[in-house]
Amino acid sequence: MTTIGNAIYHQLSSCFDGCSLLAEIGETAHNAGGIQFVQTKLICDVLGRDGDVTSFEGGIRFFLNVFRNIKVLIVLDDVEEESHPHDLVGDQLDYRMIVTSENGGILQTYDSQDLVRTYEVKKMDNDRALELFHKHALGTHGLIPGYPEIGKRIIKAMGRVPFTIEVIGSFLHEKTIGDWREIEDLIKPRKENSREVLKDCREISKICYEALDEKQKQIFWDIAWFANGEDSRIASYMWPEQDLLPSHHVLMPLVKIQADNLLWMHKLLKHLSGSIDKGDPGRHSRLYMDNTKLEVINWEEGMEEVEVLCFDFKNRRPHEFTETNFKSLPNIRFLKIDHARVSGNFANVFPKLRWLCWQGCPIDFETEQLRVLNLTGCTELLISPPFSSFPKLEMLILEGCSWLVYLDPSIGGLKNLLCLNLKSCTELNMLPAEIGGLEALKELLIDETSVQEIPLEGDLKKLETLCASNCLSLSLLPHSFEHLTSLTNLSVDNSKITKLSDGIGELVKLRCLSLRIAVGYENFQTPLAN
Repeated sequence: MTTIGNAIYHQLSSCFDGCSLLAEIGETAHNAGGIQFVQTKLICDVLGRDGDVTSFEGGIRFFLNVFRNIKVLIVLDDVEEESHPHDLVGDQLDYRMIVTSENGGILQTYDSQDLVRTYEVKKMDNDRALELFHKHALGTHGLIPGYPEIGKRIIKAMGRVPFTIEVIGSFLHEKTIGDWREIEDLIKPRKENSREVLKDCREISKICYEALDEKQKQIFWDIAWFANGEDSRIASYMWPEQDLLPSHHVLMPLVKIQADNLLWMHKLLKHLSGSIDKGDPGRHSRLYMDNTKLEVINWEEGMEEVEVLCFDFKNRRPHEFTETNFKSLPNIRFLKIDHARVSGNFANVFPKLRWLCWQGCPIDFETEQLRVLNLTGCTELLISPPFSSFPKLEMLILEGCSWLVYLDPSIGGLKNLLCLNLKSCTELNMLPAEIGGLEALKELLIDETSVQEIPLEGDLKKLETLCASNCLSLSLLPHSFEHLTSLTNLSVDNSKITKLSDGIGELVKLRCLSLRIAVGYENFQTPLAN
C-alpha cells in the first residue's frame, strides 16, 4: 500500500496548492500523542513552516481556519481504523484525501454517505511485475542475456507483490547471474511440482537480511530500533565507518533514503526482528528501556556488550542515575536518556560515545569522542554547556530549547562542526561572534529565534545553508554576507528584512532564495529584481 500511496502522491501533488503524504498512519496513531504528531507534520508539509499541535481538536480547528482557502491534497497511507481520517482533519473541510488501507471496511460509513470512491488494488500482471523487477534489479543496464527468464521465475515465486518485488529486485542489483539463481532456489515452491508460491513478505525480507554481512546487520538493527525517520546525514554518526550509510551497495533493499534525506524502513521490516533468531547479536547490543523494564537491568553483568541504549521515561516519574550505573557500558556509542535525573562525575565514563540525545543533560558533561549532541526540547536549559569538552563535535542540535538565552562562546572552538541547529530557541536574541570561526560549518538554522543580527565575520566560506525564517527581530544581513561564496540556500521568510545588499550578486552558487511573507514585502528591494 505504501508504494501505491507514494506513486499517487508524486503524480498528483503538483496540481495542488499544498500537499502532504502521511505514511503508516495506523502504527503512528497508536502511539501516545500520535494523532497530534501527524497533524503537526500535515501543517509543516502544507504551509512549509513548523507547527505544534497540543490536542487533536486544536489541530482540526486550525485546519478549518487555514485550509479552507487553499487547494490541499492529503494522502493517508496504511490507515487501520475508521476514525483516523476524522481524527486527523475532521469532516467539514473541502479537501481531496486519498486513503490506502488493507481493510476495505474502514470507509463504509463514508461510502454509505456517497463521500468516497473505493478502488480495489488488483494483483500486478506479469508484464508490469517484470517491468518493476527489472527497474530495481537492472537499473539503466537494460536487459542482459540470461536474466529475463530467471526474473520471470522469481516474480512467479513471489506472487507478484510490489513490495517484495522491489526488495528482491534491489537486493539483486549488480549481482551475478549465479546470485540470481541462488535467490531463485531460496524462494521457489517448497514442494516438488507444487503450485504454492512464497507470499510471506517477512520470509523474503529475511532472506535479504541473512545475506548482509555482520556490519550491515548491525546497521539494520540500529535503523529498525532507533534511527527510522532520522536524517540520514546525522544517523550516519552512529557508525564509526560512515561509508556504510545505506545505499544500493549496502542496505538498499531494506532501507531507503527519501528525498528529504530521511531514513525510511517499511513497517514489515521494522517488525522483522520478531522473526529473527533471538541469538542474533543485534538483540543483545541494543536496549530500549522505560520504567516498567528498568528493574530487569543487571548493571553488574552483561552490560559491556551494549552499544545502543535508549531510556524513555516520558510521562512517568524521572529515574535517577549516577555515573556508577554507566561505568558498565564501555562500548556505548549511542545514548538517548530523555526525562531522567543524573548525578556524579561523568568525565571519561563514555570513551566510545558518538551520539548523545539527552533532555536534562548536566552542563558539565564531558566526552571527547562525541560527534552528535542532540538536546532538542530541553525547555529548562537557560545557558548552553561549554563546548570545549566536545572537540570532535560535528552536529549540534538545540532545537526547541525555548528558554535558552545564552550560547557559550566556546562554540567557536568546534572546528569540525558541520551543522548548528537553533530552531525554535525563541528567547535567544544574540549569537556569539565566535560563530564566525566555525570554518567547517555547512548549515546554520536559526528559524523562529529572536536573533537580531547574524555574526558572519570570519571564515564561513563553507556555509551552504542559512535559514532564518520567522526571525521577527531580524532586520538586516551583515555586509560580510557577500563572502559566503559556498551559499546555495538562503531563507529569511517572515523577517523584517526589506532589502538585500548589492553583494548578493557575488553569491555565484546561490540556488534557492526564499523571502515569502516578508514583513513590508510590497516595499522589498533586491538587486536580483533586474
